[in-house]
Amino acid sequence: MRNRLQALRARLEDDPEMVRDVDELIALHQANLAKEFDYLPHPGAARGCYGWDFGLRGLSSMYFGPVDVKKERDYLRHHDMTDFSAKNKVPAPQKARELADMLAALEVLSLLVNGMYTTMAVEVVDAARRFMLSLRKMQSMRGPGADTELVAWFDDSFEISRACLAREDLVAEVKTHFQFNHESYARVEQRVTYLKVEAALKPPSTRKNSLR
Repeated sequence: MRNRLQALRARLEDDPEMVRDVDELIALHQANLAKEFDYLPHPGAARGCYGWDFGLRGLSSMYFGPVDVKKERDYLRHHDMTDFSAKNKVPAPQKARELADMLAALEVLSLLVNGMYTTMAVEVVDAARRFMLSLRKMQSMRGPGADTELVAWFDDSFEISRACLAREDLVAEVKTHFQFNHESYARVEQRVTYLKVEAALKPPSTRKNSLR
């Protein structure tokens, strides 16, 4: 189904209106696929996943976190889940409250990518997921703002891979981002350390207010 839709889209590239219609069908196909993984995609997130619109394009890996029944019902009450057009803007993603939230989102994203993309994209997401499994065992990346910084780093790394999917050598380079000795991860560590120090230096009353 997906391959046929993508082939149809390629043949209709000179007709923007038809391309938009096919994109909506592809997003709908992804939404149906996602139901198997307890993942409820907003139509805008489904479109963004097809276009690999991570980072500055607005898509976050946290859009792919699994949801329970209560969250799903709340989501359905507040959002139009049947409108796959571009005018249905995507809401803010879930917030990661702990490393397990990020890992769960990467697990779902890995399953979705495996059903939608080439082997190269699958390898990039799998590298991120494996790195997250290693990171979960460490205490250094826990603290104020750590989850936010890590999510942003994963999303930025996925954004870089968008331009590299056509070249296998560059995809291999992106996969090296998900290593403890990579300079981009070192910058995240420095930022998290700074946030920890900043939080520790706050007066007790200010610290309590910031946690409310």
